[in-house]
Amino acid sequence: FDTVGNVLDDREVFRDTVGQGIGSLLAGGPIAKILKGAGKIALKRAVASGAIAEGGAAASNIAALGSKAAMPLAIGGMEAGGAYQQTILDAYNTLSQRDDLTEEQKAAMANRAGLTAAAIQLPIAAATGMLVSKFEANPLATPSIRSAIGNIAKETIEEGAQSGTGQFASNVGIRENVDKTRDLADGVGEQIGLGAIGGAGSAAAIQAPGALRSVVSTAKLAGRTAASL
Repeated sequence: FDTVGNVLDDREVFRDTVGQGIGSLLAGGPIAKILKGAGKIALKRAVASGAIAEGGAAASNIAALGSKAAMPLAIGGMEAGGAYQQTILDAYNTLSQRDDLTEEQKAAMANRAGLTAAAIQLPIAAATGMLVSKFEANPLATPSIRSAIGNIAKETIEEGAQSGTGQFASNVGIRENVDKTRDLADGVGEQIGLGAIGGAGSAAAIQAPGALRSVVSTAKLAGRTAASL
């Protein structure tokens, strides 16, 4: 956990970590909207082809399920993409010292490792994403202090968990395709800590303005109420 301590001590690294978290947090909503739109188009085509009865219970249930699943799937997709990218970079670094492989072989091994990691991370990230799907669908909504604290706590847990599982998935991909000696726990604890920092910092940065406005509004209302007594 030395790296976690270094992040907290180094303001520039801390800002970068939180900044990355904010970018990821703000990207989920638009991606979910795209998925919802694609789902609606697919449902309309299914109805038009006669595969699903228009206005029936099946169509209604599918539409509701698609709407509910869009945000977790968006989160899962982003995390899977991150795991793939992280793993192929790790794989190339690990394979760089090997002279018995061609560049094409190294690329194929790295790609397989990345795909393995992504396949593991996608369902896990989608499942944990359900914890924060409502918040991440509209992170700029003006919260109360209570809801802001809850969102920050949930985002901290979710990002910590996903960062840890992402590192584990990457280790599995490396171990199965690149380096059989890779410890599956390597870096997992560190990534949990870094993910938690990024999640807490990004959620706090986004929620703080709305929470502050809520406090000011409540104080003004209380002041007007007191003045009228």
